Amino acid sequence: MKHLTKKELDCLSELMENERLAAKKAKLYGGILTDTALSECLNRIGAAHENRFSKLMNLLGGEA
Repeated sequence: MKHLTKKELDCLSELMENERLAAKKAKLYGGILTDTALSECLNRIGAAHENRFSKLMNLLGGEA
């Protein structure tokens, strides 16, 4: 991977933090909801956010 500028790294860092928080919130709400379909939906959404976070981490050469 090419060397990234500070601005690019800052943007990726912010994006990763947003993905991490979105995953955390989706899983939290998925565990609270009593409607099974909505709960499963939010858990899938949380997993998708975790997946994107992991891909970004791998892109930067880190371990997720």
